[in-house]
Parts: sequence; structure tokens; C-alpha cells
Amino acid sequence: DNEMQRSDATKIISLDFDAKKIKITSLQRDTLVYIPEPYNDFDKLNHAHWRGGPELAIQTINLNFDMNITQYVGFSFSALEKLVDLVDGIDLYLTAQEINQKDKNLEIQGDAGTYHLNGHQAMMYCRIRMIDDDYYRMRRQNNVMMAIINELRNENLMSLLKIVNEMLQYVETNLTNDQIKQYIMSLVSFDLKHIDQRQIPEEGMNSILKTVDYNGFSPLYVMKDYQKLVKDIHQFIYEQDSYQLSAKAIEIDKSIYEKFVKSQQ
Repeated sequence: DNEMQRSDATKIISLDFDAKKIKITSLQRDTLVYIPEPYNDFDKLNHAHWRGGPELAIQTINLNFDMNITQYVGFSFSALEKLVDLVDGIDLYLTAQEINQKDKNLEIQGDAGTYHLNGHQAMMYCRIRMIDDDYYRMRRQNNVMMAIINELRNENLMSLLKIVNEMLQYVETNLTNDQIKQYIMSLVSFDLKHIDQRQIPEEGMNSILKTVDYNGFSPLYVMKDYQKLVKDIHQFIYEQDSYQLSAKAIEIDKSIYEKFVKSQQ
């Protein structure tokens, strides 16, 4: 309904057209980063979308992680519910803790096991936070994505295009209709059974040096090694084992350390 919202999840979807492989990189949303023009200040990653929509979110990712992303697709909560319902629900294994938590009502009773979730239940599952931490939450989001893909991979091209057409009203993107159709046609030949996933930072909560409050917001996670985050992303997506950071990425790393670590010692 309004593009200027905090992004609940940020993921880089990489399509390797030569190897016919897909990679999903999940970025920790509370990571302290530098948001460029017109904001020009430090903030948590998911505030970039709030400060300037998907365009500023992309610029922030590109600046902090040495990326060159130009295309985006934004899904609302309604989009996730609609998509899951369009594929007639998804099967997910739920732990007893996920079923019994009081944070988000899954409307499910029972023991740990595999359940068939409708769109609303899948969205609630994605948003569970209180029983663990955001890294488990990112994993749950990917579980839903994989379950949806599992339902879609048996559809023929015409059925996929029909689903895409149904979903367009729930999606914000700078892709043209022709580009979307070309991607869908290409994905039919991809190996959708084996999708590589990586969370950044890889070490989860152990990657956090400290938690800070800034400009009235908390928590913002100051990471132990920002340069490692950049290298890990490039190693995973591009398989570059000895990536050399840009001068700007190194400068941001140093400025975060100077402002939030060294000055407070």
C-alpha cells in the first residue's frame, strides 16, 4: 500500500544462466550500514527502503557490499499470502516451539510435524521472531520460498505465466512485462530442486560486535568484520575467493569503527 516502509526481508536472488542455478543471499535486516543520498547517515539496512523506497534500498546494498544490482522486485505481505494460496498452500515442517509460540498465531494445534499451510499461515510463520532470533527468521522465510518453488516447478509454462499475471498487482518492480516473461521462460530450464542459500553474516549472532542505539532506533548491529561480509557475498554469488574491496567499501568499514566502536571506548 505504501512503498516507504521498512523492508521486512532483504534477499539477493542470483540467476546463473550458464550453470542454470539459483542462489539466494539473505541480508540481516538490522545490520548497521551507511545509507547514501538523500539520507546520508548511518542506519539499519531495512530502513533504506523506508528512507527512499526500493531505489535507495538497492543503492545502499550496492554501496555497502560492492554490488551492482539494478533490478528489484518488492513483495507486500498480501503478495506472499496470495502466492501461497495460488499454489493451493505449501507443506512445511513445524517445530513444537513454532507451533506453540504466541508471537504470531499460526492457527495450528498439535505436535511437531509437517503441516499444510495456507497463505495467511505461511506469512505468520515467516514473521515469527520471539522464540529465537532474526537468523532463524531468515531461514523460515527461505523455507517458505523453497516450498513455493517446490509447488511451482511442476507447473507448465502457461500455468506459470498465468500465476505471474495474477501476482503483478501485488508486486512493485522495475522489470518490464517482457523481462518478467523472459525470466519465467528461462527458469523452466533451471535446476529448481537444488537452490543454494547463504545468510550474511554467515556466523549469525556471533558476527555481531555490539548492539547500538542510533537516532532513536534500536537494535542496530555493529558487525565484527564488515570487509568479511563483502568478501563472503562475492565468494558465494560470484565464486571469487580473493575479492578485493573497493576503496569506498573500506572507507565505510573504517567510518563505522571510528564512530561506533573507537569513539566509545
